[in-house]
Order: sequence, then C-alpha cells, then structure tokens
Amino acid sequence: MPQKKVIVIGTGHLADVTEDKLAEGAKFEVIRIKSKTFQFDEDTDIQEESLQYAKERLVEAGIQKAFVVCLVDSTDGLNVHVLLAVAELRPDIPTFVSIIDETIYHNVSGFDHNVVVVNPAKIAEPAFISALEERLPKQRSFMDQVVQRTLELPPPKKSRAAVFMTALILVMMGIDILFFMMTEGLSFTKAYYYFASEVTSFSFGDVMVKQYDPWIENTRTTLLLMTFAIVPIGIGIIAGTWWAHLNELRTTGKRRYRMRDHIVVCGLGNLGYRIAETLFEKGLRVLVIERELETPNVELARARGIPVMIADATARYALTNANVGRAAAIISAVNDDMQSLKIGLGARWFNPNLRIVLRIFDRGTANAICERFGIQFALSMSDMASDKIVGDILQLAGTPRAN
Repeated sequence: MPQKKVIVIGTGHLADVTEDKLAEGAKFEVIRIKSKTFQFDEDTDIQEESLQYAKERLVEAGIQKAFVVCLVDSTDGLNVHVLLAVAELRPDIPTFVSIIDETIYHNVSGFDHNVVVVNPAKIAEPAFISALEERLPKQRSFMDQVVQRTLELPPPKKSRAAVFMTALILVMMGIDILFFMMTEGLSFTKAYYYFASEVTSFSFGDVMVKQYDPWIENTRTTLLLMTFAIVPIGIGIIAGTWWAHLNELRTTGKRRYRMRDHIVVCGLGNLGYRIAETLFEKGLRVLVIERELETPNVELARARGIPVMIADATARYALTNANVGRAAAIISAVNDDMQSLKIGLGARWFNPNLRIVLRIFDRGTANAICERFGIQFALSMSDMASDKIVGDILQLAGTPRAN
C-alpha cells in the first residue's frame, strides 16, 4: 500500500518536529516546504504576495495527490497566506494550521470544516499550569543544604542635579538659621520660622526692626538674593526629578515587590500571557517580568490588574525586585532556551526550594536540562503542539499511534 503524502510547510521548531514525527516509522511520505520557497522568484513576473505564486509552489509540491497539509510556520502571516491558496486548490483536503494571534485564531477557526486550527500556546498552557500543581517527591541533594540568599539591590540612579540642589538648599537653610540666631538673638524655633518667612515672601519683613552694621545688612541682602535664586530653582529640579522617577515607576513597574508565595512569570508573549491570565483568574498572586515595554500584552495584563515589571529576568536585581526568594514558583515562558535556563538557575540561587518551570524548544534538551541541572519541569510548547497535530493526522489515516 503506497504511503500517504503529507505536505509540511513552514520554518521553525514546530515545523521541524512535526516533520520528524510524521516521518517516524515511515508511516507517511513527508514533503517539507520551507518558508523561503514562497519568497520572490526573479524568474517569474508573479509577486510572492499573490495567491497565484503560492498556488504554483503547492502544485509543484504535489498538493493534488496529498493526504494532508500542515501549515506550521513560525509566523501567522505565511500560514494564513498559504491556507488561502490551499483552499482554492484543494478545498476538500484536511489542513492543519498553526495560529498564535488570538484574533486571527478565532476567525480562522470557522474558515472551513476541513481546517483544524492549532494554537501552540493554548495547547501548552495547561501543561505549565499542571506543573505548578503536580506533587513533587522530596529530593535530597546538595541544593537542600544551601541557605536562602539575598542580594543587595544596585544603588538607584540619582539625579546629580537634584542631589546637589537638595544639599545646597539645606546648607542655605543652615546658614540663614544660624545668621538669625547670631544677629537677632533668636531661638532655633524662631530662626527657623524667619527662614520659612524669607523663603515664602522673599523679604525679611518684620525682622528688620533696628539698624544694623553695614556688614550685617549686606549679608542679609546677599542671603535674600541667594535664597531667591536657589530655592525656587532647586525645588523645581527636585520636583522634576521625582516626577520623572514616578513616571518611570508607573511605566516600567521597577520597584521592590513585597509579595510572598506568589508566582513569577517571565516573558509576556502569547504563552506567558495565557499562563499569567489563568493563574490570575484562579485567584493566585502573579507577578510578570517582561523585557520589552512595547510588547502588546503588557497593557493587556496591566488592564487585567496583573502587575508587570519591565526588566531583564536573567538579571539578579530583577529577581530581587520580584522577591523571588519568597515566591512559590517561577515560570519562564521566554522564547530562548539559554535565557530560560539562566532565569531558572538564577531564581534557584535565591530560593533552593523554588518550583521552576521552563519553556524549552526541544524535548530532548528539556529532559537533559531536568536531569543535569535538577530543574523540576522543562516543557516544549512546539513539541506538545506537534503531538496534537500528528495525533490527529494518525487518527485521520486510521493508524494507531505508538506510545
């Protein structure tokens, strides 16, 4: 019996693992088309954005005799573009398409009864939540002997102008008060009052009740002019610095959080947002660390009431600010294996008993990380998504899946 032909289109890890699993055991004839195939061909007059160009590439791949088409590129745009071409050439063919964007996902879901839309983040999110709930056996290792560590925060950035003006105002206040005490014979409280009067009215008012030596009058005049020049400017600089600091705090969320038994989610892509949203809806304390302020999900999360700190989660100061030492768990949903591992290991430095869940692209790499580094959970989103796709294709073909 001839093998059924499956066309896998796309570039990225999901496309790679889908191809490998379909080819395993020679159950299918797998035709792989990478995304660059749909780029502009100088030998033709057809633009790569046109459906005609995509249809020609599909015909060359033998779509007319194919059993299934898998559109699993890392970008939604290419998947939707090729899906439209497939629908014109073979409206009857079962088509699996990966869509990450939530809006596109819901619309493509009703595209055709032959189209199965797969959202890798939606498939993987329950596994990450389950990793938090899974009961772990107590492990005895050298890590159990490590005491919980803390790290001093790096000194906050200070405006030198604001610091200088604050010091200058304090010096001026000290000189004025001392001058009043010496020339008028006033107590500290009275001298402090006259300084306040000088600042608010820029005159000595009722203090000028007798004749003074010229040097005293000249000194008083000089102090008045210096106060008039320095105090308003200084207050403006100090107020501007604090306003900038508060604005940065509102925008980036960089501060020392006092949460306890909370869950830190690193990365606010589609997977990270889904995880944070689900945990928040369960009533759990959640804190998100995201590197890029421009990430669209930052405003969505904040609108839901989920605190988001804009920082590099691999940096220890960020983990200190997130109070990881008091957290119940940390989930790294970033799109980079090494960054994810650094986050997990960095968090364990603060809290050896912290539950750590990492997103890792390759299942083999994930298993090795768990074994070699003692990480409790390392999960592959693309691996879980490919399991879903391949399982459904095997079911369509009437082929039992090996465990």
